[in-house]
Amino acid sequence: MRSLFLILTLSLILLGDKGVLAGQVPEKEAEKGPVVITSETLTINKKQNSALFKGSVVAKKGDMTVFADTMLVYYDETGTRIKGIEAEGNVKVIKETKTIISEKAVYIAEDDSITFTGEPVVIDGKNMIKGDKIIYYISEDRSIISHSKVFLKEDTD
Repeated sequence: MRSLFLILTLSLILLGDKGVLAGQVPEKEAEKGPVVITSETLTINKKQNSALFKGSVVAKKGDMTVFADTMLVYYDETGTRIKGIEAEGNVKVIKETKTIISEKAVYIAEDDSITFTGEPVVIDGKNMIKGDKIIYYISEDRSIISHSKVFLKEDTD
């Protein structure tokens, strides 16, 4: 119930029915639905166009779910678009069969990418990839991994 209250409060504060969390998103993203973020606490800074979520943070949009200890969301001056998100502490992103785990993740709306640092690991089925930094381009379902180490498990039928 507390999470629902935080979602509704943030939606109203971020310009009511025009707010970022109220479902107004770019056309290419609109079919996936609004961003819904829940947490234990929420601090809004209208002067900096940001919202800080702390404690058991869960952000969901379409088929992607992000978990973190804290999440700082930056939105534009109108409050209608998310510009970026910084997630820190026990970050986990789940999309379809892929799970990405790291200590920090930074989402940049402009290129629809998430950069993972802090010993990031990608798990896809039985396969795993580790690296120093992983950049995941969401729309393209494409990743770039720095200093990669790949573990492939072969199916033995």
